[in-house]
Amino acid sequence: MTLETFYPVFSERGRDKDRVGGRFDRRDVELVQLLNEGKDAGELPSQSLDISGVQVKGRQSGDSKNLVGRKPHEGCRYHSGKPPSRGSLIDRTSWGRYPFSRMEGLHPIVVVLLGLIVGSFLNVVAYRLPRGQSVVMPRSHCTNCGRILPWYENIPLLSFILLMGRCRRCRKPIALQYPIIEALTAFLSYLTYWKFGISLLSLLYFVTLITPLIAISAIDLKYQIIPDVITLPGIAAGLGVSLMEFGPSMETLLRSFWGTVAGGGTLLAVGWLYEKTRKREGLGMGDVKLAAMLGAFFGWKGVFLILLLSSLLGSVVGLFFIVVFRKGLKFALPYGPFLSTGAIANLFFGPELLNLYLDATLKLY
Repeated sequence: MTLETFYPVFSERGRDKDRVGGRFDRRDVELVQLLNEGKDAGELPSQSLDISGVQVKGRQSGDSKNLVGRKPHEGCRYHSGKPPSRGSLIDRTSWGRYPFSRMEGLHPIVVVLLGLIVGSFLNVVAYRLPRGQSVVMPRSHCTNCGRILPWYENIPLLSFILLMGRCRRCRKPIALQYPIIEALTAFLSYLTYWKFGISLLSLLYFVTLITPLIAISAIDLKYQIIPDVITLPGIAAGLGVSLMEFGPSMETLLRSFWGTVAGGGTLLAVGWLYEKTRKREGLGMGDVKLAAMLGAFFGWKGVFLILLLSSLLGSVVGLFFIVVFRKGLKFALPYGPFLSTGAIANLFFGPELLNLYLDATLKLY
């Protein structure tokens, strides 16, 4: 079976007239390798695809390893039946990118623009949700004078810059939270694309994990609360994303279950001990539920790394406030933003951060 006859079954790109007759790029051949490897797992037809003689960027070779430059990722589900790891070949290249391949140069721009739009909506959520207001109605308005904003004053980042950070009618300053959240969401949107490519998994992580964490951080910083309406559905979302990424199995269910127990249980125990020894509350139940949500996404191993990163970051920031701003030892910082930062760092750079920590620890001993 040849590439030309088999490829159109799997992707609309095979129907493009200028991509037949052996003119395929590197990712096309990577997909063929994945399919050939996957037949051993029983997930694909038993026929192998012949890629000998396929031209890639002016080259012609029968050696698929030399043609592509590297083997398929060992953790790829089409290699041995195992689920793909984050950032693996099947997540970041062939699978899920083909319908948009002709627009690939525009992907980063579109991703950033969508991130700015989502960030603008997160500002609405962070302002209205703690007040018990609808996040849909009424339309966006100035929080000082109540004037309804026309569309050209509601463009993410750009409107803030053109208005010089002030309302056009009352001239009261617009909170810096608005451009910061919009820019942060756009940056994390691009980072998600960089890590996972254009794929369903990328969309799920951005919608069900990253955007809720941004909203939680903004709300917790200002009001010192973490709404249950975000964290409790987030536990179910974490289980759903895990099933999507690792496949429906008892192992995946137990991974999310024990992650939820480990995350929430650890902070619950720490908060109880702190309250007993210091006679005042140290951690709220919102932090406990947020840790449980993160455990559903990352499992017990991942949530322990998140707790470690958030504790280290919180200690550094707390020490900074004590030394620079002369805050007392009883000065309280909201823990939600540190948990959120640790979770995002683990999502994108978890293995690298863990190796860095272990290397530093070994050098000390």
